[in-house]
Amino acid sequence: MNDAQRLSSYTLVISCPDKVAIVAAASRFVAERGGSLLESNHYTEVEQGWFYMRNVISADSLDVRLEQFREEFAPLAEEFGMQWHLRDNAELERVVVQLVLSRGLRYHLEDRVIVRGNKTVVFSS
Repeated sequence: MNDAQRLSSYTLVISCPDKVAIVAAASRFVAERGGSLLESNHYTEVEQGWFYMRNVISADSLDVRLEQFREEFAPLAEEFGMQWHLRDNAELERVVVQLVLSRGLRYHLEDRVIVRGNKTVVFSS
């Protein structure tokens, strides 16, 4: 997955008791809304009987908005007893950039950073 796809995508994370047809139901749900899966991973903890799934969905491919997707997915999640969340990956990217910039600024203001040419030295506290 390239950076442009990552920024214009949603990540759906699911965990629930293991049952037959979870992958089919979740994939069908995405497909019925025009969604294209950029990544799909799932596995089962056999001893615990617990299922885990992570799908990255192309945001541009969906026929519905993010909030509508969440509202419509809730009944399916309830049917399978899912714990789940849907994250906008563009929002996550913005949060990471803000965190890095704020930390860098704080270090600079605390005189913990020295920049000389193309080299940067950060002193830990």
